[in-house]
Amino acid sequence: MPGYTVNPDGTIVADSTVVKVLKTYRDKLEFSNAGGYHKLKQYLRRDYGYYINHKKLYRLCRENDILLPYRKKKPKKNRRISTNRVINGPNQLWEFDIKYGYIHGENKFFLVMAFIDVFSRKIVGYHIGRSCKAGDLAVTLECALAKASGDTSVLVLRSDNAGFKKHVQEINAP
Repeated sequence: MPGYTVNPDGTIVADSTVVKVLKTYRDKLEFSNAGGYHKLKQYLRRDYGYYINHKKLYRLCRENDILLPYRKKKPKKNRRISTNRVINGPNQLWEFDIKYGYIHGENKFFLVMAFIDVFSRKIVGYHIGRSCKAGDLAVTLECALAKASGDTSVLVLRSDNAGFKKHVQEINAP
């Protein structure tokens, strides 16, 4: 290894000079716990006119203990994944979702929320309107439960919307 760097204008910069500059950067407050070697490369270019390859800069930082420790990966939060259930009759699992459509002549949107029985694939309740709020969900669910024929004591509701899930849990609470 030559121990120096040649800039595009032909000037030669010794590695020891680069290391001294790097240490002064690392002593500054804004670089004490942030700013990797790629950022240091840009500052060397801007402030001193040193054009150093990122691989060489990484090696110089590593040899002189100027590198910061790698960022630790944050643990991912546990996502609630819906469990697959064995459905062998109606009124065991209902799913609901919200879809929207466009009314061309009026330049407006409308929303459709539908409860679907997974076993029979029938719509057991729905709401159509210009808005779809938690209160609309509660009323539609109560109407669907009133119309449902058979036992609904083991009924499970599933949705992809966390806000509605919370509201459904409040409705189902005794």
